[in-house]
Amino acid sequence: MKYGVYSANEWLYPDTKLSEGKQRVDLITARNSFGCAQMLVHSDEPVAWEWIEEGAHPLSAPEVYRLLPVFVEKNTGERGFTVEQGTQVDYACRQAPFWVYDAMEPVGTIVSAPEPDGMLGLYLRWPTGDMPAGVYHGIFRLSQKGSVRDIPVTLEVMAVTVPETETLRLTNWYSLTNMASYHGAELWSEEHWERITDYGRLMREGRQTDFAVPPALADYTRGEDGQYTFDFSRTERFIRLYLSLGFRYIEGETPIFREDWGANTFVVEISGKRYPALSEEAYAFLQGYFTGWYALLQANGWLERTIQHVGDEPHADCAAEYRILSGMVRKWMPGVPIIEAIERPELDGAVDIWVPTDKNYTEQREAYERKRRLGDTLWYYTCCCPGGWYLNRLLDEELLRTRYLHWANKLYGLSGYLHWGLNHYECTDDPFKGHAGSIETLSTTALPCGDSHIVYPLGKQVLRSVRFEMMRAGCEDYELLTVLSVRDPQKGTALLSQCISSFTEYCTDVTVFEQVYGEMLRCLAEGEK
Repeated sequence: MKYGVYSANEWLYPDTKLSEGKQRVDLITARNSFGCAQMLVHSDEPVAWEWIEEGAHPLSAPEVYRLLPVFVEKNTGERGFTVEQGTQVDYACRQAPFWVYDAMEPVGTIVSAPEPDGMLGLYLRWPTGDMPAGVYHGIFRLSQKGSVRDIPVTLEVMAVTVPETETLRLTNWYSLTNMASYHGAELWSEEHWERITDYGRLMREGRQTDFAVPPALADYTRGEDGQYTFDFSRTERFIRLYLSLGFRYIEGETPIFREDWGANTFVVEISGKRYPALSEEAYAFLQGYFTGWYALLQANGWLERTIQHVGDEPHADCAAEYRILSGMVRKWMPGVPIIEAIERPELDGAVDIWVPTDKNYTEQREAYERKRRLGDTLWYYTCCCPGGWYLNRLLDEELLRTRYLHWANKLYGLSGYLHWGLNHYECTDDPFKGHAGSIETLSTTALPCGDSHIVYPLGKQVLRSVRFEMMRAGCEDYELLTVLSVRDPQKGTALLSQCISSFTEYCTDVTVFEQVYGEMLRCLAEGEK
């Protein structure tokens, strides 16, 4: 039985060479965080593991996950979403097609390899909670048919605590419908609500602060006078549930959309029929929705924690109509900030929280910074683009790019991050087989692998992913960098610049990153003395 130990900051593949791994686990981390490592084991039989505490400061047993491989059919495109198989790209970490370990399945003490070649991937997590600073030890023992391998583990917990309350705003959009259908639950059944709860808990573990509230949660009726009345009882249940899980901000989704991305007008769907958003029927519908939505928020004291969308990704051709719709929403929801994933900076007054892509921000940085100087707020987002060398969280990019998303938040002072794809599995034939799907409005353009989801459905479970763990770690890094920037701004800037200098310039050497991370913890620990 052969094994190799690998950093949690690098991708593992079914064909990764065991000789490239280490024979022990050595980690350094903060309190209220995790020490994480990956492992590959080659064995033709199921493998049993046990934990042995050791030394004066014994370390408790880790959480153990089996790594499940997912298929990457095509590489990300530099300008389009994907390139055809066989196209050589220098900005991808591996040439497609290939399999990569991303999904994480919690397992018991006996684990079998999912692949026929006998390669077993494991992900180990040690929660540090409020552990006292110190060096902890233990043995991760693997056994199979009389063959035993003892893997020494050392975890150094520094006198640094990741702040419990996030200052970085984070939202991943999700499909409540998929939380039912991909787990075999009836829509809005109690089993569905259990899955909704599971997804919410996982998002909070990833330090997500904002949760989107879809209009579809509310039922409505049309009176004989043409006015619409909305029942928000299911909406209220959902909000109360997610606030109880620790989310702090409510992100109002919108019933207004465009039928395809390039359209210059918006529509509203009412009882299965689509109406122009500026039509009389749509106006009555929107008035009923937004005034009822506002009344719900006001009655529960939730207005101050709410932000609101109007129409996703407005561009130049629909800007005039967007301005009108934004004014309507402001009339019905006075004082609630409007947030939008944005394609153009020429919408002053219609948006309060601007969310350009990292590429769009880079290309028009001064225009967006002007908004900040005038009192608006800047976040950023990634999705099926940008590709190339830009930071994103796709399956053919270096894993560190996912973690660096939030180092970029710190680098540019962008106070939030948005992504559309928590669990939009319908964009793939199978989340594990990873076939690059397509959106009808994008014709046959395939979405990059990993774009539509960062968690995986498996029976009744929702599985975290290696990328999800990287985002969680990046969010923690942001909070620690923020603390360091206050205590020692020069040192904070120096450490940040060793890892990232722009959205397209960053260090992908895992050894260098981990040295910088360790130095950051040591600097912060010195400040605690």
